[in-house]
Amino acid sequence: MSSLGVLHQGVPSAASVASSNGPHLSRALLVIAYAPRTLKCSCGARCCAGSYPNPEWADAMRVLLAHVAPLLAGHAANEALHSAIMRTH
Repeated sequence: MSSLGVLHQGVPSAASVASSNGPHLSRALLVIAYAPRTLKCSCGARCCAGSYPNPEWADAMRVLLAHVAPLLAGHAANEALHSAIMRTH
């Protein structure tokens, strides 16, 4: 079983995905998959180095992390997954 096997335990049914959280989670997954993490900045200031974090992407990541956190509670941490979550959060 893969280290992500715990995520497949208790996979939500179609009815629960269609609940009030379903559209938010679906939208968050689409934003994370297709929206850029950073946006270009044309202000010319040295502080931003020409880009800044995309607030829409960051909000989508927060929605996703809030959804998967209970699924991972009480399980041994996968270091690669933990590092990826911490880099994006």
